[in-house]
Amino acid sequence: MSELLTRPDPGRLDGALMRYRDLLVLRWMCEQYAARLDHLEVLSGRGRATVHGLVRSLRAMGFVRTWLILVGEPTWVIPTTGGLRRCGLPYHEMTPRSTHLPYIAAMNEVRLHIQMRSPETLWVSRRELMSGHPKGACVPGALAIFEGREVAIEVRLDTEPTVVVRRRLQRLERRFDAVVCFCAPKPHRQLRNLKKKGEGPRLELRELPNPGGAPAEAL
Repeated sequence: MSELLTRPDPGRLDGALMRYRDLLVLRWMCEQYAARLDHLEVLSGRGRATVHGLVRSLRAMGFVRTWLILVGEPTWVIPTTGGLRRCGLPYHEMTPRSTHLPYIAAMNEVRLHIQMRSPETLWVSRRELMSGHPKGACVPGALAIFEGREVAIEVRLDTEPTVVVRRRLQRLERRFDAVVCFCAPKPHRQLRNLKKKGEGPRLELRELPNPGGAPAEAL
């Protein structure tokens, strides 16, 4: 997580008992816009029943709401304005849109992938990066800081016009030590072709992480 929360007094949270570890899970969701139940299972290292209980408690306190967007897909957990404010974050509550959720899911899986393999890496979410930047600014999907290097993290699920991709890549490479892009097959081929032409000297390509595991049941 980009920063740790101050440990609450005796686990007390707005009149309800809540463990510090659970508060960090809420903070993680707030930074990432939202999370699915299967993401929270991986994040917390807990079983499905325990995660379901945590989400029910957060929902009862008004800190999250749950959405079953697609049949067969795990339930989404979305922090409310109350949850965001409890974590000291000024962001607006997200309105779920089916067109945005695949990207959020992929970015969550990338963050979990990096956290599990390099827990000392500092992750700065797009929400935090956007603070203080004007609308339309070139901000990466996230920033990973490791051993003093600032690495822009990008997720690409679809292709875009090559001129747009090239311009964004150039702007990110001017600002960061490297750009690591986790891609679906088609955009992976597009970016690989750019590298073959000598473009993107600081670009590193990765396949999207495999989230694994069976989908969690809806609440």
